[in-house]
Amino acid sequence: MDKYFAFNKIRGAYHASTILQRNDGDLLVAAFSGSEESKPDVGIVLAHFCIKYGRSSEVTFIKTEETPHWNPVLFRLSEDKIALYFKVGRTPVSWKTYVSESYDEGETWGKPYLLVADDIGGRGAVKNKPIRLSNGDIVAGGSTEIDIWKSFVDISHDNGLTWEKHDIPYKFVEVNDKLAKNALALIQPTLWES
Repeated sequence: MDKYFAFNKIRGAYHASTILQRNDGDLLVAAFSGSEESKPDVGIVLAHFCIKYGRSSEVTFIKTEETPHWNPVLFRLSEDKIALYFKVGRTPVSWKTYVSESYDEGETWGKPYLLVADDIGGRGAVKNKPIRLSNGDIVAGGSTEIDIWKSFVDISHDNGLTWEKHDIPYKFVEVNDKLAKNALALIQPTLWES
């Protein structure tokens, strides 16, 4: 990423990148960045890479509060609307999911707002892009990391305005393997439609 995006001008680390192709063929990229993962100065950075000229825009920095920001996900909601989902909280247990929207292909971003009221642990896309099903619904893989880690899906029937949480049914099995005893189950699922 350093070669193509302005992130190389950022002090500290960046992680969990997400990329989206704009309608003009150029690219948007976002990541979380700060002195170190889980530190209060960590926020979301975004840049636009112009294919024609082979260079990156200046970096935009998004921060809602003085707690760590995590796992941005770019997703196109419509021809003229892009969503940026990201987590805010000291640890995954306390995550809340925010969304910011752009109506100009990522040149500017609206004020971030909570994706789901009373969200604790993070709703919506946790790290990987949602998918749009053939019926138009949007499905986002999510997970909680409280005690035993659990995956779920959030489904939106109204293009991302509201979300319904659905557990992913799976049977938890005790494993008699020394290495597997430390396993905490499933998180951050990737989805597909077949």
